[in-house]
Amino acid sequence: MTRSLQAFMEGLIDYAGLFPPAQLELDPAIHNFAQYGKVKDAWMLGRFIIPVARLFELEAYHLLFTDREPFSFSVLGHPALQMDVFEASKRTVGDASAFEARHDGQAIADRFEIKLQPHYLELSALVDLLALYHRGFSE
Repeated sequence: MTRSLQAFMEGLIDYAGLFPPAQLELDPAIHNFAQYGKVKDAWMLGRFIIPVARLFELEAYHLLFTDREPFSFSVLGHPALQMDVFEASKRTVGDASAFEARHDGQAIADRFEIKLQPHYLELSALVDLLALYHRGFSE
């Protein structure tokens, strides 16, 4: 494999064991992820995908976080369908930051996905949203 292809593929594959088609319970999913992080091709493994509302469930697995440094998570955020998208984003980042703080560098939530209202598919609404994020996170 070329170095450029390996660089492209490093951390490319996130683990979505909680979701279809596997749709595992948390216990086998998190243990699978921990085991996959120890195999020869683990360099391709990215993050464990988990909804923000389930982060608290990971507390029982904190000892796994010391096996792989850092244990990385991609967080599916609070849906911005029932609340303002910026508020949903702030709550998601806040909850993920609190989770990280409880694990003192052993767990990192550094990717986020938030479901937006359909009107954000229009370019002007998306531009407005990005401007809001810029103002809100730079203050």
